[in-house]
Amino acid sequence: MNETFFIRVLAKRAKIEKRTFPHIFRHSLATNLILRGASILLVKEQLGHTDIQTTMNYIQRLPIHVIKTQYDYHAPAYL
Repeated sequence: MNETFFIRVLAKRAKIEKRTFPHIFRHSLATNLILRGASILLVKEQLGHTDIQTTMNYIQRLPIHVIKTQYDYHAPAYL
């Protein structure tokens, strides 16, 4: 049984109506790591990317309010 079929069967049993596929787990892991403050280098290693630009695609897809909130949190106090 291939992994795509297996994921779809599990999603159906769980009554998940959205389209499901194996890559969603990688995307979910990357997004959650970034949102929780993980280094982009850690995410790159976890996903096995050879080029950091591939990993940067996950950051570019984050909503702007999430990026702004993180900037405000990490910005120096004198700004």
